[in-house]
Amino acid sequence: SSGINAEWPLRPGDIRRMSGATITIAKDDTVENAERNIKLQGTKEQIGHALELINRAIAEKIERDNQEGVKNNSTDGGDNFARSQLFDQISSIVPFIDSTDPSTEENSETIYIPNGLTPKVIGPKGSRIKEVRSYTKCYITIENDRDCDGIQRKICLRGTPKQIHRAKYMVNNIPSIFDK
Repeated sequence: SSGINAEWPLRPGDIRRMSGATITIAKDDTVENAERNIKLQGTKEQIGHALELINRAIAEKIERDNQEGVKNNSTDGGDNFARSQLFDQISSIVPFIDSTDPSTEENSETIYIPNGLTPKVIGPKGSRIKEVRSYTKCYITIENDRDCDGIQRKICLRGTPKQIHRAKYMVNNIPSIFDK
């Protein structure tokens, strides 16, 4: 860090005073998909300093939430996603582009994975598939071993298009982060 000395958590006014940049934050009624637009104006140095402060404030907030066990209590169909260590691991290796489908209508989709990779997807005592379910809010069923053809395993996903998109991304890419 660049030797920033401040009381945390920082507020927008603190960031304005410390950086010299003008900061305009979108009003609550303009927020879409739990994202808020922030406009910065000033010199290159002021904007850079403001960005550093904003990123640090966000990192501090995430860390506090993780330490306090803050869970996502979304009531909007599950599109406000809490953080997931598994998702972070996967997206650090396999680039992720989120769905832009705004629909909240529930859909179903079936995907197939090689049967030999099923234990990696399920994880020890079901831990990985539980995290995928919890993070994406997608209802996921995995075909029973005795019902599959021995080559591929059927996985059924049910949820909004965004929930299904995220679940599919995680399920398909879990094997890429765990050694064979």
